[in-house]
Amino acid sequence: MAEEKKATEVKPLPGTVLDKNLPSARKVPWTYNDMSIYPQVTFTPEETIKITVHGLMYQLISDHEVTVPSIIQEIYMEHRKALRKQPGVIYTDTGPVKVSAGAGALEPEATKQV
Repeated sequence: MAEEKKATEVKPLPGTVLDKNLPSARKVPWTYNDMSIYPQVTFTPEETIKITVHGLMYQLISDHEVTVPSIIQEIYMEHRKALRKQPGVIYTDTGPVKVSAGAGALEPEATKQV
């Protein structure tokens, strides 16, 4: 009888809050197997970076092709887009470089001292 009950139990989805109204409330943790709900994508990152999503960490290595859940690529692309929007950042083969005024950077016309 116990085996039948065990077979019919459904595992709660990752992130589901268990015992919500009790002091022992907790979330069902994500596993790498749970990430299979996202389609797999293959791409080559331009920089080495660690991305953590749902408590799971993925390390992307610069210039090494990876196959990861699509959410990882989406977060990586948003990170790259945010870097491009930063003023004073230039991109080289080794990654982004922040250039400060007074470090040989050109200043905008409006801020030049005469």
